[in-house]
Amino acid sequence: MKRFIGIVLTGMLMMFFGGCGVVKEVESNMRPDIDGEYSAKIKMIYGEDESEAAIQRMAPNAWQADFLSPETLAGVCLTFAEGNVSASYKGLSFSVPKSAVPIKSMLEQMFNALDTTSESDNLTMQKSDNGLLLKGKSEVGDYVLKFDADTGAPIGFEMPGFELTVDITDFTHGLVSNSETSVSGVETALTGSPENTEEPEKTEKSEKTDKPEKTNKPVNTEQPEESDILSEGTEKTLLETDTQPIT
Repeated sequence: MKRFIGIVLTGMLMMFFGGCGVVKEVESNMRPDIDGEYSAKIKMIYGEDESEAAIQRMAPNAWQADFLSPETLAGVCLTFAEGNVSASYKGLSFSVPKSAVPIKSMLEQMFNALDTTSESDNLTMQKSDNGLLLKGKSEVGDYVLKFDADTGAPIGFEMPGFELTVDITDFTHGLVSNSETSVSGVETALTGSPENTEEPEKTEKSEKTDKPEKTNKPVNTEQPEESDILSEGTEKTLLETDTQPIT
């Protein structure tokens, strides 16, 4: 009798402790909240390096990442649109910096995973203490997306093969205040011609300076020359930094 009771207790203990570490795979009734436009902040840890950025999803396959850190990338904006990537700093477009190429590839993997998930109808997720986990596979390796179990908002992304971990915070629907530059950034990435975004400004200046034509002073010619010199000098400085073409 004692032996029988001991076997029963042992079995119960094994079930209890074994169940604590189980990650249950379930058919999720909750669809991840990743459709439409949204904004968030991310912290990327890859190997011994890390960076922070504010990201925006403007449409399927249309994203923007504004880097907050490290100092070598702070202020740089990467725009992703239909497989094209453009880089800019304070409105001036240039080639993607060498230091940003690995991060660009990692961001592409995360954005593609989120876009693919938003287009899927039936998703099989795993319940864990950290929320809902969705495993997937891309052309370069396996990944895991993490979602909040209550809201369905994305909270993380991992690619073990890249030693990449991304924490996603401050998720909100809609775009942030710089949405106008985001739209122009997408257009630049698609067309590959940043000059298109500068033409409206020149037109506005010319319209404003057309009125004082009665005076003999060459008011119209002074300001365009100064802006041209500033633009050429800034572009030359940025292009002389260590950059390489978009890959």
